[in-house]
Amino acid sequence: MSPWLKCFIILAIILLVAPFAGAGSMGHNGTGLTFLFSIGIATATLVGLVVFLLWRLKRLRSGPLSSQHGSTQKLSILLILASCLIMLVTVLAWFALDRVKEKIQTDVGYALQIVLQTTRESLDLWVESNKFHMTQLAEDLRLVSLAERQLRVPRNKVALLKSEVLKELRAFFQYKRNQFGQAGFFIISPDFVNIASMRNSNLGAKNLIANQALDLLNSAFRGEAVMVPPIWSHVSLSPSSESKPKSSPAMFFAAPIKNIEGKIIAVISQRVDPSMDFTRVIQLGRIGKSGETYAIGSYGKLLSESRFEEDLRNAGLIGEDERAFYRSACGIPAVI
Repeated sequence: MSPWLKCFIILAIILLVAPFAGAGSMGHNGTGLTFLFSIGIATATLVGLVVFLLWRLKRLRSGPLSSQHGSTQKLSILLILASCLIMLVTVLAWFALDRVKEKIQTDVGYALQIVLQTTRESLDLWVESNKFHMTQLAEDLRLVSLAERQLRVPRNKVALLKSEVLKELRAFFQYKRNQFGQAGFFIISPDFVNIASMRNSNLGAKNLIANQALDLLNSAFRGEAVMVPPIWSHVSLSPSSESKPKSSPAMFFAAPIKNIEGKIIAVISQRVDPSMDFTRVIQLGRIGKSGETYAIGSYGKLLSESRFEEDLRNAGLIGEDERAFYRSACGIPAVI
């Protein structure tokens, strides 16, 4: 066998072995492309070797049989060896690519877990901060005194509207708007009736939380500060739209109001727009351009806004004037 042919075979073997040496440490940052490129070169080299050997074998067979018998036998062996190497490359490439795929899936899964954990911790901090501020507000002695007086007013809309205490409560919350916000408030009596609110339409009616999240409202009356996940409200967050009620998502923070004896006499709740801080915190948890984190309720309903509502409309998953909120999460493109 000629020296250059030996070198050619050694080069083919090196190109074959090199890609697999680093296959176990591959990530998904471009090393996989290098691996595929190396496999391609190795395969092309081996194919070229087989073609060359076939060509040489054909020439030798066309010459004098007595002088070329030994060389023909050697080339036949080399041809078989090269074919076996090509088959080996194919099998090893399949196994290596499977390992690359598994490594990529593991890395992506780990990254998603980190994003999920970070988002949960951010949400927990936001929730605890709001619950703390609500508890502080519920302990305000001025608010406690006003709530006690308003509780003495008959539980009907006419009487509650005529109450002078209601005016004082609204002035109190207007003064506290920088701390409490302007999304709205409720003071809820033990029988779940709204005895005070910034809106006239809510007064004397059964509280929204009691209709859709009674267990959480009961927890507040047992002394806990609670967060009520997004629910449907027929009252717009805009104070100017009271005459035209329209269903919209709303979430609440609630805390118990205690008198000077420590007895729970009512619950104060603050309404929060879920498309603001709640959704913003969740949407910070993303990977890449199209990655997104969703909040999903116990019944499989989407509780957070989606950045891709326009895409969902184009796909026919939501109507032209509809939002993704509180729709079944089954229709939202995602990787679980």
